[in-house]
Amino acid sequence: DCRTKMAKRGSDGIDGFMIDGVQEELSKRRRKSIAERQGSPLYYHAYLGLDKILTAQTLMSAAKLDVQQAGEGAAQEARRAIDQAGACPYDPTASLAQSESHKAALGAHDEHLFIIIHQTYELWFKQILWELADAQRLFDQDYVPERTVSTIISRLTRVVEIFRLLVDQFTILETMSPLGFLDFRDFLFPASGFQSLQFRTLEQTLGLQDTDRASYGQRSFCSYLSQQHQGMLKSHETTRPSLHDLVMRWLERTPFLSAETPSPSPSPSLAASDESAEEEQEERKTSPAPAPGAGGCPHAKAAQAQSRGDHTSQFFSFWRHYEDSVARMMDKDKRFIVADALAGRAEEELSTEEKERLDKQLKEMQGRAEHFETLMDPEKFAAARERGDVRFSHKAMQAALIVTLYQDEPILNQAHRLLRALVDIDELMTMWRQRHSLMAHRMLGVKMGTGGSSGFHYLTHAAAKHRVFKDLFNLSTFLIPRHELPPLPDRIRRHLSFAAEH
Repeated sequence: DCRTKMAKRGSDGIDGFMIDGVQEELSKRRRKSIAERQGSPLYYHAYLGLDKILTAQTLMSAAKLDVQQAGEGAAQEARRAIDQAGACPYDPTASLAQSESHKAALGAHDEHLFIIIHQTYELWFKQILWELADAQRLFDQDYVPERTVSTIISRLTRVVEIFRLLVDQFTILETMSPLGFLDFRDFLFPASGFQSLQFRTLEQTLGLQDTDRASYGQRSFCSYLSQQHQGMLKSHETTRPSLHDLVMRWLERTPFLSAETPSPSPSPSLAASDESAEEEQEERKTSPAPAPGAGGCPHAKAAQAQSRGDHTSQFFSFWRHYEDSVARMMDKDKRFIVADALAGRAEEELSTEEKERLDKQLKEMQGRAEHFETLMDPEKFAAARERGDVRFSHKAMQAALIVTLYQDEPILNQAHRLLRALVDIDELMTMWRQRHSLMAHRMLGVKMGTGGSSGFHYLTHAAAKHRVFKDLFNLSTFLIPRHELPPLPDRIRRHLSFAAEH
């Protein structure tokens, strides 16, 4: 242990020394005088690397003329056309067509748009990966402070807004007609957007599992990438847990969730006053006895612990009240279904068709009730997870439900915003895939994709299947109306409020 501590101190010392060196260098650069900067000025195009970016559009449909078969004058014009064909150099006037033959040599007009759109996508993918990588770094620790959670939300919110832009970008690409696309499509084989390393890395970073991917030519999606990119993707997979798994671990550590571990001491901003502590002791003295039949409830042990005044399980009474609320809600739905079907008649007066419809509705309602039982029963939840119906752990799913139901409580509101940002990202990625699918259908009909996929059909299937945070979407299944929410004891509400509100 001593060696471990010493090694850690040594590591921290080295890190601190490196950070100090970096800060000193940055300070020197900031202090450079205006005169020094004028001596070697930084220009806009150099800072943005525009010479590289704006000359990176090589049109595959550009002409490749045999200049030896042409006359001297024609040969010179052809050489100029070839020199400029597809290069689109930084000089804005260099790509202006001088004649029809020059225009034809430059390549299909719409290919330039096609390239620009996809390069823009890749630049935004790079920014998204930059934001997600930092969110992973911040999440990948045993304790995530509230200040850090706020930073993570900022990162994810930026990703959300970028994806909104990427979805809208299809509108520009669709100004190209199907015939315009066919002018250069043959030159693209076998390249495909499926081979985008950054997009595959993005999926991996979020936590898309291989088992959740749509089938693509009966081969691993990774096999369609270049050897170099395959190695990079596999290396990235082991660098850090996915965002999905990091969020799950964070949810599992939600306070007031477990009866086995004591509730953490509140931070100064959440600390209850001495008066509230006295009230809490008084509440323990007057705690009611366990409810009859509580032994059969999955959380009976926790409920009994609370009734004994065990404050380490103080939030667990929620599940007892929650089950009661769900039972009332289910009973209300059943009575409504039956009353609507009978319409004042006796059950014997229903026709065969009406009885079948009533039975079907009652079975559907029973199915909804079983969904609730899955969340409440750890064994049923484990079976559902084994089937692949759910990815989150039982503790994480219950924590996400508590955060969602009590999102109006000040301390849980930030956690709710984080979960909502993840839902937004998953939804917008699905919308992006759907727009891609519709655009492919519009441009190609049901033709095969350039990468060998079934084109429109594959993209449609992928849009429906490639989801990461489905558990957060399915959480709405378990929500109950606000007026049915179990009332929070005052001591719990104080823990979930800011000190100034006490």
